[in-house]
Amino acid sequence: MMRSIIRREKDGQSPEVFDANWPFRDMWDAMSRMERAFSDIFRESRPIAGKDLPGMPAIDLYRDAEGYVIEAALPGVSKGDVDISATEDSLTISGACRDERSIDEKNLYWKEIRRGSFQRTIHFQEPISPEKIKAVYTDGILKVTAPLQEPKKSQNVKIEIE
Repeated sequence: MMRSIIRREKDGQSPEVFDANWPFRDMWDAMSRMERAFSDIFRESRPIAGKDLPGMPAIDLYRDAEGYVIEAALPGVSKGDVDISATEDSLTISGACRDERSIDEKNLYWKEIRRGSFQRTIHFQEPISPEKIKAVYTDGILKVTAPLQEPKKSQNVKIEIE
């Protein structure tokens, strides 16, 4: 049996090759177009090792004997422009990196330094003690220590039967 191979070129991309008699050809083409569209949309926002997400500072998060430690890279941000808030199950770091420069956009060749507002929320698996959190800001690195809550002792309560 002879197979018909069709080659098509779409939008300047390399030609697609498929069997013209294959019953799922149209569905396969649609899935391929959808996959290309999604990969184009999310290519820039996909987290890459060593790169921070847009609008979020890069962080290191680890656990030591007392609780969680969060280190956030905030280059160019002054201590007064950072806010930290916490609940028993999350911690939010927010603030702004101000841009005092005035560069004419037509003279700008490359821009990688992110300026503007940012916010990053970290959710914890174990409850922390928000009132015991400590934060230190040195040379553009914010280090936050979030101790775990003390385990609550259960009480044995006698229940009266009515």
